[in-house]
Amino acid sequence: MEQTRQRTQQQRPQNVRPRRKKRRAPIKELAICAAVIFVAGFLLGFLVRGAFLPKEEKPAETTQPPVETTTEPRAQPPVPLDDWRLVLVNAQNPLPESYAVSMTKLSDGHEVDKRCYSDLQAMLDACGAAGLYPRLESAYRDWAAQNAYFDQEMAKLLEEGMNHAQAEKETAKSVAAAGCSEHHLGLAVDITDKDAQEWLQEHSWEYGFILRYPGDKTEQTGYSYDPGHYRYVGREAAAEMWETGLCLEEYIQQYQ
Repeated sequence: MEQTRQRTQQQRPQNVRPRRKKRRAPIKELAICAAVIFVAGFLLGFLVRGAFLPKEEKPAETTQPPVETTTEPRAQPPVPLDDWRLVLVNAQNPLPESYAVSMTKLSDGHEVDKRCYSDLQAMLDACGAAGLYPRLESAYRDWAAQNAYFDQEMAKLLEEGMNHAQAEKETAKSVAAAGCSEHHLGLAVDITDKDAQEWLQEHSWEYGFILRYPGDKTEQTGYSYDPGHYRYVGREAAAEMWETGLCLEEYIQQYQ
């Protein structure tokens, strides 16, 4: 047997190699490799792209200093509110009957506070120089005269058929009760001439006077429109009220 094996080996050509069986690569392994390569390439591309894109900058955090709340000082009026020229008289601010005024007489017999006399006369003279004839119907009135005037106006309404309560309420819209009238100050005048009233509405402030009861301020003043009632407040205050359109109540309130 040993001899037979030896002969067989001697009969085989020495240059012929034994054939090896070919090994096929498993399909599953190839798929996994491909997937790994794809994912790696995607991640590499994402990292490279991110390296070249500008980075979003976060806004710098700043600490704002606390806001200081300061109250601005209230503006001061050109004339102190307690000045004699700005005394407020109305139904809510009556004068005591003991209120004293130093008077001077006009040529027509009416009396006014002597401190406003020169400005009043200058205004009347300028109005006359414009070809007009301003006539004073009333100036200073004491308590008795104011009571008589109120009763006189109320009597007219009683004659028209109003009862006493209605007539008194309606009269109070245009005539002040005693103690509540500016005529007690000697700083108010009533001028009846219609042509003069138009001139006065444009120029009275130049002499320190204001139209005291304008039509658009009845809620503030408490009285209906009176085109002939002028009140002296001084040239500084009158100029400011003319420019701002404020009545006396509003003017005082803005500085309180």
